[in-house]
Order: sequence, then C-alpha cells, then structure tokens
Amino acid sequence: MRKIFKIFKCLIFIFIAMLLGGALSLFIINYKEKDLLEKEILAFQDKDLSRDDFTVKVKTKKSYAYIEETIKKYYKDLSDNIKSINYYLSNNNFIEILSIEQLKKDRPNYTFSHVTVKSTKSKINKALENIDNLCSEENIKNLIDKKKFHDYDRKYFSDLFLDTIYSNGEAIKLDNTKEEMDRLSKDLNTFLDKIDKVLTFLHDNDDDLELSSTKGIIFEDEDISNSYKKLYNELQEIAGNFEKASEEDTL
Repeated sequence: MRKIFKIFKCLIFIFIAMLLGGALSLFIINYKEKDLLEKEILAFQDKDLSRDDFTVKVKTKKSYAYIEETIKKYYKDLSDNIKSINYYLSNNNFIEILSIEQLKKDRPNYTFSHVTVKSTKSKINKALENIDNLCSEENIKNLIDKKKFHDYDRKYFSDLFLDTIYSNGEAIKLDNTKEEMDRLSKDLNTFLDKIDKVLTFLHDNDDDLELSSTKGIIFEDEDISNSYKKLYNELQEIAGNFEKASEEDTL
C-alpha cells in the first residue's frame, strides 16, 4: 500500500513539475516574443517616414506576428502616402508645364496642362486623406481584429498592441506628422491653383501673346505683361518656399 502511495506521490510530483516546466517555458517564449516585437516596432518608429525603406518582414510568431505585421503595414502605408506628397513637393515638372515648348504644344486652351494639374491635386488630396485617417486615434485602435485572439488572451494582446504602437512618444509624433502634411498639402494646392490661374490668363490673352523660344512669353500690351509677371512671380515665390522647406528637412 505504501509503495503504491509513493508511486502516486511521485506521479503527482512529476505532473506538477511538467506543468511548472511548461508554464515556465511558455513564459520564456512569450517574454522573448514580446521583447522581439518591441525591438522591431521601435526600429520602425525610429525610421524617417519620408525617406527610409519600410519593407515588411515579420520576425515574431503567432499572435505576436499578427501584431507585428499589422503595425509594420501601418507604417508602410503612412510612409507611402507621405512620400507621395513629398514627391510632388520636390517635383520640378510643374514648372515645366509653363515652359515655352510645353505651352506651344498645348496652346491655346492648355487642356493637357489643366488636366495634369487637376489630376495631381486629386492625388495629393487623396494621400492627405489617407494620412489623416491613418493618424486618427480611432483608426489606430481598430487596426487589429480582436477576433484573431483567443478569449482568454484577447485583452492582453489588445493592450500589447496599443502599448507597442504608442511607445516612444509615438502619439505626439503622429499628430505632428499629420499637421505637417496638412500644411504641405495646403501649400501644394495653392501652388497648383496658381498654375491653373497662369494657364487661364494665357488662354484669355492669347490674341496678345507671342511664345518665343529665345525671348520667352511676350505680350504686346504692357499692362497685360505686368499682370502676367505678377502672377508668375507669385508662383515662383511659392516654389521658393517649397525649396526652403526641403532644405530645412535635410538639416
């Protein structure tokens, strides 16, 4: 009887040891996965959204992998839209719309140039809309599908997701990013509207206009010429502000 009791105690001990060992092993695995997740996301958050590569490579496993992939895809989307706006910010092709060669091709209605301006504005505004949505707190909270997690660990992973994405002062950084992109897109829209006004001015005064490959744009009427110079100078001033902004970003 005693022998059976000792065997029973031994079996219980082994069972408890296995449970503790499994629990410890699971704890260590979770700790390593959580640590890796935090390091990976911090590395993404430290990147420059306007310049760096945001290729998504998942290093963690299971539920941690889902969180990692979701956050990395989020930053890639944000970076892609910021780069889209910055592309137009540094794109000198807009000034080429007003080159003599292009004006001669598109004269007198400048239909192609107007369409180009309209299309560009649409792309900029769409990118800005995407950035606004991505930076909204409500959108960030809904990035993950909570049904992906088991009932018993749903709160843990939901909290982990928010703690991870909002680490490193990220909430303030995202608000600043949104404000900066709002300002830049507003300036770009102002610039494109000014190009439209220049093209409309040229169309309205086509009878008084000469396009010379050597002398540039010439108006017979001095008042019309001065009005055009004023419009063009305003356009150049806006373009100069873009150049200053780009220089400040590289400092």
